[in-house]
Amino acid sequence: KALRLVSGMVQGLMRPDASTFNAAVSACVAGSRWEKALQVFSGMRQITVESNTMTFNSAINISKKNSDWQTACHLVSVMVQGTVRLNTLTSRAAMSACGEVGEWDKALRLCVLIAQTLVELDTTTFNVVISACEKG
Repeated sequence: KALRLVSGMVQGLMRPDASTFNAAVSACVAGSRWEKALQVFSGMRQITVESNTMTFNSAINISKKNSDWQTACHLVSVMVQGTVRLNTLTSRAAMSACGEVGEWDKALRLCVLIAQTLVELDTTTFNVVISACEKG
């Protein structure tokens, strides 16, 4: 239902914003429709609705749940290169996505990249990286 509503908005006179897309992504996640949620995220970017940190956090968490560390890393890189600000939740989710599939070196590289963006990494974030290294 949420997807039809957003699609109707895009085709009609109303212009959806980031909050609209975030709600649609959340609805897809709640219904365990991960692929659809990523399609909504992609569609948002195609019609040039500006993503925000919450949007990227959702997409990275979906990637993590799907063991898709490559997408999680790519999304962090898009955030670093763009105007969307990284935060510790984003950082942890992406590093955890890498660690859960044994890509400890990718989690470590993300940690370094994220630290260079001046995001303050906390103890919990470092614990995620340490855990990734233990699994690798």
